[in-house]
Amino acid sequence: MNTLHAQFPRTTRRLRQLALPLALAALPGAALADDSNKIFTVGGFGTLGVNTSSFDNGDFAVNPFQPTGAGTKKQWSATTDTLAAMQVDAKIDEHWSGVLQVVSSMTAENSFEPHIEWANIKYAFTPDLSVRVGRIALPSFLVSDTRLVGYANTWARAPQETYSLYGLTNSDGIDGKWSQSFGGFRNTVQAWFGRAKGIKAPSAGGTTTEFSMRKMRGISDTVEKGALTIRASAHISQLVFELPASYGSDLLIGYKNYSLGAIYDPGTWFVQGEVALLKRWISAPLFGMPPGSERAFNAIGGYRYNAFTPYLAYSRVGNSTMAASRAQRTTAAGVRWDFYKNMDLKLQLEHVALGAKSAGFFVNAKPGLAGSSGNIATLALDFIY
Repeated sequence: MNTLHAQFPRTTRRLRQLALPLALAALPGAALADDSNKIFTVGGFGTLGVNTSSFDNGDFAVNPFQPTGAGTKKQWSATTDTLAAMQVDAKIDEHWSGVLQVVSSMTAENSFEPHIEWANIKYAFTPDLSVRVGRIALPSFLVSDTRLVGYANTWARAPQETYSLYGLTNSDGIDGKWSQSFGGFRNTVQAWFGRAKGIKAPSAGGTTTEFSMRKMRGISDTVEKGALTIRASAHISQLVFELPASYGSDLLIGYKNYSLGAIYDPGTWFVQGEVALLKRWISAPLFGMPPGSERAFNAIGGYRYNAFTPYLAYSRVGNSTMAASRAQRTTAAGVRWDFYKNMDLKLQLEHVALGAKSAGFFVNAKPGLAGSSGNIATLALDFIY
């Protein structure tokens, strides 16, 4: 762990560059007698979080799949940000490797039943060209690979206004990566195709709705040079609701998602920003859901002073042509304290303002929520092991 800690400076960018699989590769785990011949490594990460909300007519949820949070029935919640994960990496030889990541977090059924977040096998033709098959992280946004790893990020959580715009985090299918270096730049192109089945989301009356995603395909491009990282991503998918036979066909909702993000992190300070666009169209004008689009933006900047990193953040998603507007903006201030090896403590204060006809990303909305504003306070303990 000492070697790992030495290579994990308190910089967001370096931690993202190493990413979780490389971090866990340095952790002790099941291995052969000689560490140089290690095949399996085991590690994990987690967050113990608690937040409170001044809203009393809607629940603050950190992603679209959570059924409850601090707000209508309880002022405090210890479940919305809390999660635990374990990851097993396998390195067979210079060509074959694999990963299994299991995450326990609040589900649409209001439980912490573990689910498989990643499970794939990788074949590397060369160090710069590889293909994976299985359950793979969707590279929809700048920090998609580490969005669940609180320790890898300065903020208490990825901003809802951007990262919940398209809330799915993985797909079952295939992807390929190709990297090249030129003129001091490192460019990585990733293309994928897949689907996701049996997705559950909360609905009215404490029940859940199940749907699937199909024809998921996309491409992303990541450029790195020194302290600068830029990622652009575009993908298309189709959501499928199974309807009774009397409807004649299932309800199909198509999505196109585009994002462009960048981070500049020379060490002592950092700035990061991202823009995203979501477009939607449907097979028929059912349930008051006409075609529409949403535009989102987030930015964060911070300064590192010894073990402390104070930061400011702003994010928003604007009014759209969609029937159910999610217009919301959040202004946040916080501090990260790296008080112990491989652990941090974060305090984040947010002011959330909703559009005039919007419930934002709140769940269990009551009359009077739209157009209101309020405050959220979060205390989170992050760790890797």
